Amino acid sequence: MRIAQSESMKRVIHTAQKIATTDLPVLILGESGTGKELIAQAIHNASWRQNKPFIAINLASLPETLIESELFGYEEGAFTGAQKAGKPGLFELAIGGTLFLDEIGEISPHIQVKLLRVLEEKEIRRIGGAKIIPIDLRIIAATNQDINKMVKEGSFRRDLYFRICVSPLEIPPLRTRVDDIMELGEYFFSSYNKKNTKITPDTLNLMLAYDWPGNVRELKEIIRFCTQLGEDEHEGFELFNQTLYRLTERATLKSMEEVVESAWESLSAMGNVRDFLAMLQELIQAKKNGERIGRESLQRKLESKGIHLSQQQVRTRLESLQKLGCIKSSSGRRGSFITSEGERLLHYLES
Repeated sequence: MRIAQSESMKRVIHTAQKIATTDLPVLILGESGTGKELIAQAIHNASWRQNKPFIAINLASLPETLIESELFGYEEGAFTGAQKAGKPGLFELAIGGTLFLDEIGEISPHIQVKLLRVLEEKEIRRIGGAKIIPIDLRIIAATNQDINKMVKEGSFRRDLYFRICVSPLEIPPLRTRVDDIMELGEYFFSSYNKKNTKITPDTLNLMLAYDWPGNVRELKEIIRFCTQLGEDEHEGFELFNQTLYRLTERATLKSMEEVVESAWESLSAMGNVRDFLAMLQELIQAKKNGERIGRESLQRKLESKGIHLSQQQVRTRLESLQKLGCIKSSSGRRGSFITSEGERLLHYLES
């Protein structure tokens, strides 16, 4: 919780420290891998409940039929397969402490109603039981979903949302926390290497070039894998650099696939992908010759390839390529030239 140089994460930590002094329910928002459970654990550790249990459950990992019995427990004979002596649920086990409900956006309306009742009445009853059990605990929930959207769509109860969202806390994704990437990398490398490790400028550039869709968890697991596979610290670093290079290359290819799909959609209403391919080939040749190419010249070159387009059709296709960032066109007769994005798209189409 202390590894933060970015202003956005410092604000999260400051807010979490203030929340820890209260006993209010907390809703932690953030993408998968941002460290929602770590923040929940830190809030618990800084609260007056720190010496009591901290119990976490990932609600997305269980079927609905098991969620209820895991949370509320059950009495002997409550259902087929139940333990003879019954079983206390997590609400009971967390009494006095904190219960962390991860991926709360995944629970069904039925479980939402039961959870709302627990929050309102502060008591539970085991499945198949008659005894009312008072509970004193703090609820911290988390989700990677757009919970506000779910409330508007009716898939998440508005009254439950207001119950758990008394103290919302949103963790920013790692890709926006540029100042934290190096510090986190050095922390994880040092933890696994058991020695003080400094990130080199070349490695940092690779780390900053990657988008980290899996956030802090992805960074941690990649470093753990590389340090365990490498025979020494130097080899671990090399493996890390190679892994990041491949991941960045793969991400670039994926973004190019998205560009191709967008180009394909644009072309579907106008003609054939062959038109775009031929245009890009002529534009890259003009660049090699140190030239720009105008619409009339491009039209003639396409004609020689058996692609018969009017000047207006050439114009609209060039405009589509320009919107995709694949070419830049100058006003007047100065013509168009291909960009680096256009070169990557051309390479992708040709391959």
